[in-house]
Amino acid sequence: MGLQTDDPESDADGDGVELILEYLGSMNPLLADNFSQSVFLDRESIGIELKLDREELPIDLELSLQAATDLSNQNGWAKVPSDHTVKLDRANVWTHRWTTLKDPHSPVFYRLNVVRPWDSP
Repeated sequence: MGLQTDDPESDADGDGVELILEYLGSMNPLLADNFSQSVFLDRESIGIELKLDREELPIDLELSLQAATDLSNQNGWAKVPSDHTVKLDRANVWTHRWTTLKDPHSPVFYRLNVVRPWDSP
């Protein structure tokens, strides 16, 4: 069925979670939900983690870990090589984790970019 909207960044239920993320998390876009995301950091790597009710990600979305050195430049984000792993916890929640190596010589900001392929330039 896919994400059926012309504005994937809208928030119909006002819970602060954009429609594209509600779709990714198998949530109801008309009811306020919690969306669990976190950043993790260790000596050599950094990454982003999402807790979802699904193992497989929607095939009509592209997810990529991106980095930028300047938050004032919206076009400064670039895809970085990353590993995507998936684990099931005891509460039957799937943890999706995108990990990349840190650059110790440069201040870098990271984000998980979620887009519909046809919306990408």
